[in-house]
Amino acid sequence: CILLLSQPIRLTPEDTCAVQDARELLNILSNDNQNVVQMAEANYFKPLLKCLSEGSDMTKILMASALARMELMDQSKAALGHEGAIFPL
Repeated sequence: CILLLSQPIRLTPEDTCAVQDARELLNILSNDNQNVVQMAEANYFKPLLKCLSEGSDMTKILMASALARMELMDQSKAALGHEGAIFPL
């Protein structure tokens, strides 16, 4: 479910409501650390970045550990750096 919600899809203007619903659902799901890790594994890093910058010390450690275990492509690494993941680490 998370993988499908986090993937970019070409949508028609009529699908705007579906996009909003998917974003809202991802936001709700991001309240659980395991979901945040699964989102990052699906290349949706926004919740992980939020946890790294605003989470408790334990959450930051969990997210940094999960990030270290991920086999990221260079494009994903560059995106993470560009979006500010390096500063909290």
